[in-house]
Amino acid sequence: MSTKDQISSEDYRITNELKGKRLICELAFDRGELDQWRKLLFPEGLPGRLSYPSLTAVVTVGTGIYYYDQGDFWSAFPMLDTPTKRSAWGKWFEDFLKQHESLETFRFFKEQGAHRYVAPILAHGGIPQSCLPDLFALITRYGDPEQSSQELIVLLKEHNNYMVHIDKPIQRFLLYGGEVAEEFVARVLALWQSRERGDGGGTLGLPRRVVEAFATWYADHKPSQSQRLRHLPRPELCLKPGDLGVFLYFPRCDDHPQIGPTACWHALDKQWAVTRSHEIPLSLGKNWSVTCANHVSHLEGVTETSHALFFDPSTGHAIPDPGRRRLPVSLWAVYKEDIDPEPKPCYTEELPGWPGFCVAVFDLTYCTHLHIGENHFEVRRPFFYCDDDPEVSGIRAVDDISVFNQVPRIKWEGQANLSLIKDGQPLGNIDIDDNELDILIDEVGTYNIILRGPLGQNIHKHFVLIPGLVVKPQPQVMWPDIKRIEWDISVGHLELQSLCGHAPPFVSHQPHFQFQVISGDLIIDLVAEVPQLQWRLVMSDSEIFEWENKTNKIGIQDLIQTDYPRLVCDLGAISEEVNVSLVGRHGLVPPPQGQQSEVSQQNIWAFDLRPMRDEVATSGQAEEFDLLVQSLDGSKLYRGNILTVRPHWDLSRLQVEWKNEGGEHVVHVTWEEQGEVIAGRWLVFIPVWWSKEGNILEHRLEDNERSSYEWQLPLSDLRPGRYIVRALHAPWGSIDWLEAESIAEHTVDVNKLSWLEAFTIEADKATIRNYRESLFAHWYRPELIPRPPSTPVGLTY
Repeated sequence: MSTKDQISSEDYRITNELKGKRLICELAFDRGELDQWRKLLFPEGLPGRLSYPSLTAVVTVGTGIYYYDQGDFWSAFPMLDTPTKRSAWGKWFEDFLKQHESLETFRFFKEQGAHRYVAPILAHGGIPQSCLPDLFALITRYGDPEQSSQELIVLLKEHNNYMVHIDKPIQRFLLYGGEVAEEFVARVLALWQSRERGDGGGTLGLPRRVVEAFATWYADHKPSQSQRLRHLPRPELCLKPGDLGVFLYFPRCDDHPQIGPTACWHALDKQWAVTRSHEIPLSLGKNWSVTCANHVSHLEGVTETSHALFFDPSTGHAIPDPGRRRLPVSLWAVYKEDIDPEPKPCYTEELPGWPGFCVAVFDLTYCTHLHIGENHFEVRRPFFYCDDDPEVSGIRAVDDISVFNQVPRIKWEGQANLSLIKDGQPLGNIDIDDNELDILIDEVGTYNIILRGPLGQNIHKHFVLIPGLVVKPQPQVMWPDIKRIEWDISVGHLELQSLCGHAPPFVSHQPHFQFQVISGDLIIDLVAEVPQLQWRLVMSDSEIFEWENKTNKIGIQDLIQTDYPRLVCDLGAISEEVNVSLVGRHGLVPPPQGQQSEVSQQNIWAFDLRPMRDEVATSGQAEEFDLLVQSLDGSKLYRGNILTVRPHWDLSRLQVEWKNEGGEHVVHVTWEEQGEVIAGRWLVFIPVWWSKEGNILEHRLEDNERSSYEWQLPLSDLRPGRYIVRALHAPWGSIDWLEAESIAEHTVDVNKLSWLEAFTIEADKATIRNYRESLFAHWYRPELIPRPPSTPVGLTY
């Protein structure tokens, strides 16, 4: 074969192998092969790059990998002996990257003052061979094998001094290499972890040269676990469409040695304890600062230059620095409603608490770019193609791992790198074709698999595999009035039992039931669950309410304190299509309108409480609302009280006076109140010592009674003693006046001049009633009743 035929053949092969790659260094070649290519190509001189572009690109990058020496790159190209020739070669390489369907262009390097041509060439080599020991030392000094690469790179960005003595190609690649740099570091961290476990041997998707260099370095520089830093937890920006909207997530971190249980997260001029996790719905903002243990985290919102926020639908987490990474094909985006993106989203809907903004879902499977406003973003080309996970609906392991009843179907072209852990035991790391996955995952057990394709193309699945498992609960939804669930569970030839050792069928009185699947010596604990209707109130910039299925009783003042109050109802994984609405019990206030999120594709309905809040505040009327769930044919599945909203009775300075006037008891009540008159204001006059005997006076205030009211009663109607006046809001009439929460209350002593005579009793005339009265009178007013009553014998009522 002639030299030209050899070069042409290699160029053709490399062209095919570069398809789908993000970095040129992902091709498998060693220094010997590179030197052979250099001998073939370099005699062709400058025209060779045009005739054999793919081979030329690989030789250019490979030369940077193996021949770069402390800032010197071009001297390894003897035919490029002038600045003009070097610039021409570099410009050609730049154009080659732009024209390729998948290779990174590293366009952001220019903004950082990097060499226009040399920096992208070196970046496509990942890390030059001579710099790898410095990279390994940096990662093992400041990282942890169980840490995410994104966290490590953020740490390095926050502490510039960590890399002050590190060669420029490493600094540039880690700080500005975006997603491919994160993925490169992630695979080095995985390589470190595999070495520590003693299951080394695989490449974990890294170039063989990097794996071999790490093995050599690790033998002489194995880091000790005592040297590891435990990194501070970080807040997350997240999205739940149709539910919380955009929110902050604070992880629990009271067990961290630098934090402790008394510390707090500080954000939005409030604080939250570190002893539990928190989800805080956010109002529109350009950025948010969060502090914990003197460490400040900055999370970026929508700005003048960054017109959108992007979120991964599989996790709900924000995608950081989207301009320096490729977006997934399935995407949630938040942007202004007047922006017209290209391509069009599948669905859009209003974003609660963010006026003028929408949340959209995109399917970018056949797109290379997404344009939003003046910004354009690259889209990741899928390498792996997955069917929906074969999850058993309503079943999970006790440690919240998903349960599959068959092997997940994943397809790809060529080979991918597989890391496999079964039942907690690492089984190694190998390169496989897509038809080999079923062979390796073929029996009952708990699997943790990571498939690695080109950089940035990974699939991680953690699941329990129980072939043939089927669960059929009856009923299929646990409405609040359901008290019993029957479970029909089958699993082929395997054995089933409850925790008590009982065989099927199973019955529970809770929405969940724990049972075991037995396969030989293996026992797997599982939890079966049915969807459960639950709801909660959501208010921006405040701690959310817990999920519950009891009536929410809330005052108008609580709703006024937030710009966008919502009631969110979750029906869980109910299979039947339903309509959900609120119905007013008294017809006094129009019910809030609900909407199901098309973006989230979940059975979550959100009700905007703003119109109802404003109506209650204006009219002074209270209302009770029922939740009504109906099937599409109109039949009722559930109706029950979900929300009670009351206006605020702004009452203060409640005073009560008693006097004997004109042969009558006169009880005079005064108060001050502000704002509009509200319906259902009551004054209640209760005898403190005989409150259970029903001697209670009540009065519903008229609209013109805004400052005083007076009871006039015959002398025979009130006994001497202590009474209390309670001001209560009871919009629907008489209630349990003793148990109801009062707006204000005030005590008054009636007919004090007759107390001495009324509450002094002879021992032989004592009854339970008058003894108790005397005891209370002495207790409350010892100046009127100086001595307690004598302890009687043989009391009667």
